[in-house]
Amino acid sequence: MDLVLRAYDHLAVARAETLPVARLLDALNRGELRSPAKQRAGLHTEEDVFARETVIERLESLIQENRGEMSLASLRTPTAAGPGPGSPQDAAIDAQEGLALREDLVRVLTYGLWRAPESVVSHVLGIVSGREDAAPLLGDPGTFAELTTALEVAQDDEAFAARFGQSARASLKAARKPADPSAVTRELTACQQVLGPIARLLHGARTEGLRVIAYQDEPGADGLTLFLSHDQEGTPEDGSPLRTGGNGHMR
Repeated sequence: MDLVLRAYDHLAVARAETLPVARLLDALNRGELRSPAKQRAGLHTEEDVFARETVIERLESLIQENRGEMSLASLRTPTAAGPGPGSPQDAAIDAQEGLALREDLVRVLTYGLWRAPESVVSHVLGIVSGREDAAPLLGDPGTFAELTTALEVAQDDEAFAARFGQSARASLKAARKPADPSAVTRELTACQQVLGPIARLLHGARTEGLRVIAYQDEPGADGLTLFLSHDQEGTPEDGSPLRTGGNGHMR
């Protein structure tokens, strides 16, 4: 199982869903949704071309159905599906397709993406926070602060060694591994290689006003789909630097 962090422009996704379908199609074809200015250290993920083409194909079919002046948001509601009197028609875009379209827009507007095996992340957390699980990284507001210091000094070798050298040595001894200075240095370097990209992603996302979400992903499953499915239920923001989700067990 992998742990994934994704930084995307949630405001642009929300705007895209409220644009008339024809206007959104034009914006996608012109490459107007993504902003090159948002790409920086930690935010260097290229546009998902397959996701963009999937959205374009559906928008073109909606235009052929004479719905070019309506938005994706309005087309998800039953009353928007068909004109005329009588009982409400079925929505032109059902819940499942609406979720798929939102996921594709999120992929198109993703600027930063990081993933690593959860076991690796848990090991690093055990050293820098004393907690051997991924909950702090997944945005628990009560424990995420414990990682703040580690993220702030992750790219400063001396400061990182001074802060976490003892923890790394204790971790090696507990695992019955050599705990000499060279071994401790290697352990600290391995931790920095995990935390450094996270720190850069979070800093870049904060600077550019992007939303960072964290979720679990595994072969044969799509953690992003599950995250967005839970997210649509309207779980309130908790003040955490991350929004958490994934397999339904880590919210």
